[in-house]
Amino acid sequence: MQPLTKFIPLVLVFFTVLLFWGCSPAGRNVAGTPANPAGRGLRLPDPESLAFYHYTRARLLANDGQLQEAEAALLSALDFDPRSSQLRLYLGQLRLQMDDPKGAARAVEEALIEAPDFLDGHLFLGGLYFNLRDYRLAAAHFAEAARIAPEREAVWLHLGLSYFRLGEHDKAVEVFKNFLDKKPDSAAGLVQLARSYRAAERFDEAETAYQHLIDLQPDHPVGYLELGEMLIEQGNFAAAERVFRLGVDRVGQPNLLRHRLVGILVRQQRPDEALDLLDVLLRDNPDDLEAKRKTGLLLLEKGDWSRAARAFRQVLERRPDLDRVRYFLGLAQERGGRWQEALATFELISDTSELHPDAVFHRAFVLQQMERFEQAVALLLELIDSGHGRSDVYDYLAALYDRLGQKEKALQTLEKGYGLYPDAIDLLYRQGVVLERNGEHEAAVDIMRQVLVRDPDHPEALNHVAYSYAEADKNLDVALEMVQKALKRKQAPHIYDTLGWVYYRLGRLTEARSALEKAISGLPQDAIVWDHLATVYAELGESAMAAEAWKKSLELKPDQPGIADKLNRLEKAGRR
Repeated sequence: MQPLTKFIPLVLVFFTVLLFWGCSPAGRNVAGTPANPAGRGLRLPDPESLAFYHYTRARLLANDGQLQEAEAALLSALDFDPRSSQLRLYLGQLRLQMDDPKGAARAVEEALIEAPDFLDGHLFLGGLYFNLRDYRLAAAHFAEAARIAPEREAVWLHLGLSYFRLGEHDKAVEVFKNFLDKKPDSAAGLVQLARSYRAAERFDEAETAYQHLIDLQPDHPVGYLELGEMLIEQGNFAAAERVFRLGVDRVGQPNLLRHRLVGILVRQQRPDEALDLLDVLLRDNPDDLEAKRKTGLLLLEKGDWSRAARAFRQVLERRPDLDRVRYFLGLAQERGGRWQEALATFELISDTSELHPDAVFHRAFVLQQMERFEQAVALLLELIDSGHGRSDVYDYLAALYDRLGQKEKALQTLEKGYGLYPDAIDLLYRQGVVLERNGEHEAAVDIMRQVLVRDPDHPEALNHVAYSYAEADKNLDVALEMVQKALKRKQAPHIYDTLGWVYYRLGRLTEARSALEKAISGLPQDAIVWDHLATVYAELGESAMAAEAWKKSLELKPDQPGIADKLNRLEKAGRR
């Protein structure tokens, strides 16, 4: 379509004619004589003028939000000027505004049939298809636009980006390289080239491109950020740290880089340095809630419960809607033994939050610590009834029933949970634990054997069966094999106790002593382990050490049967 200024005089003529017609009786001339069909010199508006008239109406209607009427006016304009590429482009733009992308594409594709080199049409369709994620068609139109107007920077960038989204990274590389040959100082081109190299796993070339970008824009963070992230993906944390620190020194607003640097320090288990850097961030910007959140998490990990809670509260003062931060606050209060505060915090997490089931679980734990067992049970039952009964919920509920002395309810809960979650082997294992705790040793061992059928490497079940053999003084070679297998999966002091007791039964006293001393270093408050160790000391002739160990066992559990007799016999033997 021609520039609008060309049509201004024509429009004036057109409206003058309309006005003239409006003042005359229909079908007659001003003198009252029959109208001359030929018009006697009166010319009707030409199609181009009528097209412009309808186009103008369409623009006015569109500006008023009357999009359907505007579309009808544009179609009328096209009736008078069907070969106008600009009219079809405007129709496409209007249909896109009407949320009709297919109709928009059809309108502009028809324009390209008339004018294959219509640059604006290719640009429109390239952008449209790109937004529709049809990157193949987008690339085709951007390629045509690049052919028509190779000097357009944005065209090359969009073409390369289309290939990038298609996963044709090497093609994208070639497009961006060709573009940079013409515009070597294009920061946008360098960014896209580096990203394409990175996606193509051509990391050395990507690093070179990022370095060029950093040299071109040393005070801009993008090059440092993306190069650092690439180095992290490669596991080169030291190099990533150097890049981020260089950026912090050079960039005017380096806080985003400082946050990335905090992440590096955390990954490298350097929490104190990370906390120092977060302090710098907060001095520069006290309202940096992300820095406060990270500070709270690091303090939580370090066990500094009160400072962690303070950091989370500061975030919540500004953003009370952040349930995850509130959850972390509850954890800090819980681990710090501030039971009432933790309970109140977890209660504030709404039942629509994805964290609600976890919050209820922790409320039950806190209630248990406050010895409000019945309320804890009620909460977990409520959680199950609401459809959030995960395997760990059944496990914990059973533990509470067991604590309350309700063995049958504990076993029923574990059986129900295991039926619902057959992959949760620990629910089966816990049945054995409950049976053992209630004196049903054979039934407990049978359950443990069932666990080992499902998971032959289950360390706790292996340990339990091995210990039962050692206690019964039978199958000792099998017991030794089982406990050694358990230790390969889990280095735990109670498993070392079993190993020591098996060695004792086998008469391998030196090995028994070594294993039991490892066990007691991890379980210094366990009366049974002290008894085992004392027994081995006595067999080795270490009477004084045996006596001390049995005394310690009695201190921890005065009503433990048989220990006082062993100690008396040892003392009598020493007096002979």
